[in-house]
Amino acid sequence: TPAEYREAMQSVLNDAQQMNELTSGLLDIAQIDFNRAEIKLEDIRVDELLVDIEKEVTSLDPHAIVILNYEELPEDASKLIIKGNKKLLSIAMSNLVHNAVKFSNHNPVNCNLRYVHDHIEVRIIDNGIGIEKDEIDKVFQPFYRSQGARNFSGHGVGLSLVEKILQLH
Repeated sequence: TPAEYREAMQSVLNDAQQMNELTSGLLDIAQIDFNRAEIKLEDIRVDELLVDIEKEVTSLDPHAIVILNYEELPEDASKLIIKGNKKLLSIAMSNLVHNAVKFSNHNPVNCNLRYVHDHIEVRIIDNGIGIEKDEIDKVFQPFYRSQGARNFSGHGVGLSLVEKILQLH
């Protein structure tokens, strides 16, 4: 029937989108390892990066609630500038925020930005399922999915990609 056909096509589309996400994540990981010396660094304002991430996450997921909190910011805005690769840092930060939204069942996620003791601190805080203490060191391994995460869509690639990007920086 037409309804069954639409349902089957939607299922195929969902599978294709998940495969695309997995492939993109794996390519990003490989590119970081392969082109480490060729990565171009530029000045990035962290507060502006977080605004971009919030817009991206909420545009991709209309149910997402991302609250940006700026605390103890310096009077000199140039102190919020870091050297980095904007594309890679955007991938890392958006992955963390997407995970926070997903694993908190769309409860509000707070992204806190502070400037403390001459360094920038970003905290992404959710009220999600959390990670068991004995699994924390494993979540950065490619394809590892914690016990609690197995009921959610994903492939276990995101946090290993985040770790590589942050180590690079």
